Amino acid sequence: MENESSSPLARAARALMEADWVLVASGAGLSADSGLETYEALGPDYDQLCRAELLYEDTERFQNFWLSSLLKYRAQVPHEGFQVLEGLLRERADMGRVYLYTSNVDGHLRQLRGFPLCELHGCCEDWICSARLTPEADHAPRWARVRAAQEELLRGGTACREPMTVRMEGGLEEVPLKCHCGLPLRSVVFGSDDLGDVFVLLFNVCSFLFFGFDLQSLGRPIMVWSFLPFGST
Repeated sequence: MENESSSPLARAARALMEADWVLVASGAGLSADSGLETYEALGPDYDQLCRAELLYEDTERFQNFWLSSLLKYRAQVPHEGFQVLEGLLRERADMGRVYLYTSNVDGHLRQLRGFPLCELHGCCEDWICSARLTPEADHAPRWARVRAAQEELLRGGTACREPMTVRMEGGLEEVPLKCHCGLPLRSVVFGSDDLGDVFVLLFNVCSFLFFGFDLQSLGRPIMVWSFLPFGST
């Protein structure tokens, strides 16, 4: 039998205790163990629902999908692994020595208060005006159609110059959801070929969290902990 002190779990525990900084990297496995369906299970439909321009091709379908996803995430209780994470890292988090990095969009890691969090793909809880949905330098026909639809909705008015994110409150809102400028709102979730405001917003947030400090001041190397589904071998 392997000596307990030399087991992978024991070595991981020692490394965690000795680390000056901890970076927690998580993905779909962390959410799946809470009972949430992964987007991969949705099949080809998900690729269509993730196209940013679908917001203008079929506003109600796009918004209803992300609103229903939001309600599903809110209703699902995160599994015990989140409490384990809280217990292991709370003291270090209070000292500002923990960072959370996730590709999940369910917002469950936001429940760990005081843990700096980078949601690489965004979060269903946050919504933004679609005024700058299209990449300025991209003149592809699909973006031209979006710009034409925006002009029709604005009817000579002015779109938001600096769209602000808002947190979606309450239950399933009546669609279509619109900004005060008249353009539809979209979830701050990174979609297929999404190079507009959401890309810029998420890039800036992640850059601030992970490159806004002096790497030479970190001391011992960061421990990177990638979560697998609990119960996996």
